[in-house]
Amino acid sequence: MKTNGEVKPGRILKLKESIKHTFNNEELLDMSKSCARTHQELDALNGEKDRVVADFKAQIQSKENSINDYSRRISNGYEYRMVECELHYHDPSKGMKTLFRVDTGDEVRSTKMEAHEMQDVLFEEPANFGSEVVRSAVDQINAGILNTKDLTVTAKVGRINQPDWVDNPHGKKEKSPRA
Repeated sequence: MKTNGEVKPGRILKLKESIKHTFNNEELLDMSKSCARTHQELDALNGEKDRVVADFKAQIQSKENSINDYSRRISNGYEYRMVECELHYHDPSKGMKTLFRVDTGDEVRSTKMEAHEMQDVLFEEPANFGSEVVRSAVDQINAGILNTKDLTVTAKVGRINQPDWVDNPHGKKEKSPRA
C-alpha cells in the first residue's frame, strides 16, 4: 500500500541483508577443526587418486607391452618356443646328427657331429658301485673328457673327488676309510 510515495510510520519490513559478522572464539575453533579435517580428507583423496593412477598406468603399460609383443611376432612371422625334440646321431649319414621335432616329426636341422659325440656312451647310467671315483670316471668317459685325439679312452682311476664322509649301511654318515 502506497500513499503518495511515503512509507507509513511504524511499519516494519522483514528482510535479509549481508552484513559483517565478527566470529567469536568458539566459532573460530569449530572452523579450524573443520578446516583441518577437510585438509586430511583432501590428502586421503589425493593419495587414493595417486594409487588409482599408478594402477591404471601399470595396466596401460601391460597392454602396451602386449601390443608390442604381438606386433613383433606378427612382423617377424615367427617366435622361438621350447619344443620337445630328438637328436639322431649318424643321420642322415655317418658323422652327421639331425634334430627332429617330436610333435610333428619335422627335421629342424642337420649338422656335423662334434668329436666327443662320435664316441659311443659306455654306460647309460653310472652303476651304483658306492664309489664317487668310479662314478666320476664313468661321467668323464661318457662326456668324452678322457678321450685322446685318436678317440681312445685313457682313464686314471684314483682317489679323486672321494668324500671324507660316506653313508654307512644304516644311513648315517661316517668317516671315509681314506680320510
